[in-house]
Order: sequence, then C-alpha cells, then structure tokens
Amino acid sequence: MTDTFTATAMAHRRQALRDAEQELIEMRGIVVDLACCTPAMREAVLAYASPALRGDNPLARIEAAEDEHTDRAVAELAVALVAQGRDEDAIEDALVSLREHLAEHFRQRKLARLYDGR
Repeated sequence: MTDTFTATAMAHRRQALRDAEQELIEMRGIVVDLACCTPAMREAVLAYASPALRGDNPLARIEAAEDEHTDRAVAELAVALVAQGRDEDAIEDALVSLREHLAEHFRQRKLARLYDGR
C-alpha cells in the first residue's frame, strides 16, 4: 500500500517541476525543448532529470537498441573488411563512419520519441 503522505509529496514535486521556468534541459547528451514534448514525455523527462523523483529513463529502450545494433554492425563490418584484406586505416575509417552514421540515426530516433511520444 502506498503511503499517502509520500504520494502527496511526490505529486507536489512533480507539479513544481512542471511549473518550472526551464524549457531546455540536457538529458543524456541531447538538449530537450520541454515545450515541444508531449505532456507525458515532459513529465517523464523531468522525473528522470530530478534527483528527488528518480524516474525511469524514457529513452532506455532506444539506447538498449542503439548499443545492440551498433555493436553488431561494427562487428559485421570489421569482419567483412578484414576478410577482404583491407588495410587498417581503411577499416578504421569505415568503422568511424559507421559509428557516426548510427549515432546520428539513433539521435534522430530519440528526438522523435521525445517530441512525438511514440
């Protein structure tokens, strides 16, 4: 059973965060415009950013997919390039390019999640 006092205190903290003047917040390397977020996502971002509320990371699923897909793609590309006999510089350049491309792809997915709520 939830303690009524604790639940009420948490509700007051959430409301104070919602009413805060701050419209831009940095979250996990992304500057988030809270005014563009859906109300539910805005609350989730504020709860995550607040040490008092300790909310869940609203981008956790995307970040887990990012790690998994990036690791797999890098490994597959590295194996293919080594099998082709490419030199180390060409392999390194290709891997850096792949990581940059995937980082931007996932950054866009995170922004879509933050602003569209999907």
